[in-house]
Amino acid sequence: MQRRNFLHNSLLTAAAISAARPLFAQSAKSPYLSDLGIQLYTLRNEIAKDVNTTIKTVAAAGYKQVEMYGFPNCDAMVKAVRDSGLALNSSHFEWDSVVNPKDDSYSDFSKILDKAKEIGLKHLVIPYL
Repeated sequence: MQRRNFLHNSLLTAAAISAARPLFAQSAKSPYLSDLGIQLYTLRNEIAKDVNTTIKTVAAAGYKQVEMYGFPNCDAMVKAVRDSGLALNSSHFEWDSVVNPKDDSYSDFSKILDKAKEIGLKHLVIPYL
């Protein structure tokens, strides 16, 4: 391992530990900890390499729910989340899928809402608004 990589990884680890300290202060019976979730966009680079392994790792880390991104074109991610037993309540929503669709089957917003309902989403989020 190169010195630069070592320093970079050490700093990232220190930052992650510092950021997680408030979680350690929670009581074991905190209702917040039983619903702990993560926004999968923060893991987009890892998901691009291997969606299944990344989602399994998220579940193994103790997360209970996730917020996806890339909806409606994210069937592999939905399957991985379901297979891992994680709750799925919301997703980032590709507004372009309505105004400039890559997949013509989603050019009508009602079809997107139908798909969201089908997979159990309660919320669609336009992330840059």
